[in-house]
Amino acid sequence: MNIYKVIGWTHYDNMKYPESDNSIAVFYAILKELQEKGYKFGGDAHQEKDGCCPVMNDGTIARFSMRGWGGLMATALGEYTDENAYMEWYMDGFTRKGKVGSDGIQRESVYPRPFVDETQISDVLRGKKIHTMHLTENPYRNMGRGLKTVEVRLNDEKRQEVRVGDIIEFCYYEGEMNILIAEVEELHRFKSFRELFESDMAEMTGMGDMSVEEAVKAMYVYYTKEKEDKYGVLGIKIKVLS
Repeated sequence: MNIYKVIGWTHYDNMKYPESDNSIAVFYAILKELQEKGYKFGGDAHQEKDGCCPVMNDGTIARFSMRGWGGLMATALGEYTDENAYMEWYMDGFTRKGKVGSDGIQRESVYPRPFVDETQISDVLRGKKIHTMHLTENPYRNMGRGLKTVEVRLNDEKRQEVRVGDIIEFCYYEGEMNILIAEVEELHRFKSFRELFESDMAEMTGMGDMSVEEAVKAMYVYYTKEKEDKYGVLGIKIKVLS
């Protein structure tokens, strides 16, 4: 479940709020807000007009380039048909065909009201770093059902940045983006996948019905033995948030 959401709108230059990581979960939370409220405006308004920059419930402000906002808006309106779709909403006064009015097209812009409901800022999410990890269907489903509470990864440079208390967005795409938000509870380091699957953590990985050999072989589908030897293995104990 994606528990990130927009709690208000302010000016792009408002320095009161830290800048968002603009993660996948944040992106989709803004999409939902645009679709539900029917807001429609360009990247120039996003950067220049008061009340056109979203504030999230982790207390951050989500800033985009004009091109980035144009792509987000085109996606929200179902207009993202090609890599140039952002041009439709790059600026309030322009479409792919040129300046509005030159071809008889007139779009109505709908802007949010400048206001932020700070009572909705989540103490659980505030100030937390967000990491993104992608899952296939079975691990994603098992995590959502509470059958998988440990994620197994290489302890590479990216995973070395994970800390207890951080947030991980676990993403699975199947026609649409599915997102689970989890908090890191514990970090356990191992020399190898075998060492992890021979430990008490094996049952928490969602692969407890496999033998150690089968579980190790399953991990080698994604990682090489050389990288395992280089980085070691990380068991990330998580708690899915709701």
